[in-house]
Amino acid sequence: MVKDEKSTNVLVISICVANIGLAIALLVLVFVLAFRGDGHPFDTAECYEKADGSDYRGFINITKSGLTCAAWTVQTPHYHSRTPKNFPNAGLGEHNYCRNPDRDVAVWCYTTKRDMRLEYCDVGLPRKTCSKSTTPVISLVEMHTGTEATTQGTSLNKTASPMSEIKKE
Repeated sequence: MVKDEKSTNVLVISICVANIGLAIALLVLVFVLAFRGDGHPFDTAECYEKADGSDYRGFINITKSGLTCAAWTVQTPHYHSRTPKNFPNAGLGEHNYCRNPDRDVAVWCYTTKRDMRLEYCDVGLPRKTCSKSTTPVISLVEMHTGTEATTQGTSLNKTASPMSEIKKE
């Protein structure tokens, strides 16, 4: 009986220590999220300086109306010429993150929805300056939830852009 009580006590103490460790890890995460400032590696991903967002290299992959962006290397459901090969310095690649490869009025993406070719994305406002950190960037949403960052907002008329006619290729 005494031996079982000792085993139980050791198990309870081990669980308490594990929970304390988890609590400390969560506090560190909260501290990082609450007190991060300009130039912090977590800030760098979603930071961009140009008003048209052509320098945006963040992780948002949902349009303002909530549609999923299509990967830039995929030609379905919409054939297009905005590819990594044709726009090598535009941040395009094997991903579906919002970009502005052709210096349109704002950051956008092709959608996966057949009846909506493209739509603008809400990537926040540009900053006066962004840190040029060489530290690898981790999206806050990805770090916290293990999923890719997304944002939602209101739909923007796809014909509002002077480039929308050209993008119909």
